[in-house]
Amino acid sequence: MTDPGSLSVTIVDGYVDEPAHFGVPPYISTYPRFTAGALVDAGVPEESITYHTIDELREDRMKWGDVADADLFVYVGGMTVPGKYVGGTPAEPDEVKELAWTADGVTLLGGPVRFGVGEENAGAQDMERKDLDYEFVAKGDIEAAAYDLVDSGLEGFNNRMRDNEELDRWASKGAFVVEQHPNHPDYLIAELETSRGCAYRCSFCTEPLYGNPAFRTPGSVVEEVDRLSDHGV
Repeated sequence: MTDPGSLSVTIVDGYVDEPAHFGVPPYISTYPRFTAGALVDAGVPEESITYHTIDELREDRMKWGDVADADLFVYVGGMTVPGKYVGGTPAEPDEVKELAWTADGVTLLGGPVRFGVGEENAGAQDMERKDLDYEFVAKGDIEAAAYDLVDSGLEGFNNRMRDNEELDRWASKGAFVVEQHPNHPDYLIAELETSRGCAYRCSFCTEPLYGNPAFRTPGSVVEEVDRLSDHGV
């Protein structure tokens, strides 16, 4: 059984863009933050978690060593709506594959990328499900998969959605990771999620794919904002 306290984890943010959920700089999405919080909740020390954006890796090949050396490598990304960006360039599928090939440890892929991959990492395309050469693909929530994978000793997980009780813990526990974003502290906007899911089924929107609406408590949101503020956002 792998001791969570001995694990090193690298999270790479390939950026996400969903309706009302921005993740391309100057924004940081909830996905890497919640995933970091889930890892900490599962027993991984904060100091053992490294976070990089895809743009960082493009600019400094030395940082790929953090991908290669990690016991667990987690990639988060996926575009579900079309957009043009001035703060960063979302990862292309070939780059996502190269990350998997580079990693010597266990590899986990998740985020909106689970809905499918086109010829490039952009929204409004014909999509198909691909594993992009990762050992594990989170078909549910990436943060739940990360927690369960560590809890199992890196043996596996059941695809599932996290509940709001877990999110209450993970949202605040993962706030520390914003300090590793290259835009921190001056040009960083933290996306917040107060609810998700939708009872309506509009053809242009992916939100119904998350099920019917589920709302966080005000206290949970305030706690997350407090922690983000403590870490310089």
